[in-house]
Amino acid sequence: MRIVKKIRSNSATARLLSKAFEHVVKEKTPVNTDYIELDIPGSTYIKNGNVYLGVSYSDLIDKDLRTAKIIIRFEMFRAFVKKVIDRDIPRDIEDLIVAREMIKRGLIEDVVYLFYTYVMKNAVFDIRSLMKFYTIPAMFLADGSYENLFYDIAEKKAGKKSKPPKKFLTSIYKDLTDEKNLEKAIKIYEEMLDAGY
Repeated sequence: MRIVKKIRSNSATARLLSKAFEHVVKEKTPVNTDYIELDIPGSTYIKNGNVYLGVSYSDLIDKDLRTAKIIIRFEMFRAFVKKVIDRDIPRDIEDLIVAREMIKRGLIEDVVYLFYTYVMKNAVFDIRSLMKFYTIPAMFLADGSYENLFYDIAEKKAGKKSKPPKKFLTSIYKDLTDEKNLEKAIKIYEEMLDAGY
């Protein structure tokens, strides 16, 4: 496999992400490819079977090697999901599918660490952040204790009156690898954003 790094900064954060990439790329990757490129800053995509992992500096919530490795690993799984689904979907729903795939492959602690750090350092301030906070519990379908933990945090941060409609919550708790379920979840998500809920 050919491995390339395109880093347009020499900042401590860029160096940390580069080091994390070097560690993670040695692991068994979820996506089958002959070419993988780290692009900082950038976004993750697949082109001609090649994997381009993009990370923005804001993705790195805590500036430590553990968090950086989890972010790189998450982006590897994002590439896998993009290859399987092969269409553009809203980032929050994509994150949900990526997290479920990681959990399915035994990386629940990475997902918990990443999103616990996120919810503790962020606030609900608009419709998009409200929906982000409520998609996180749905990542943990197989583990009710984490699901409850993140749901309680979402309620505390958003306030009980700022809860998304039940149809949205129901849609994201379904199997989103099923095309019909995914289409419905996207439709409801986009309707809520358009309406400003």
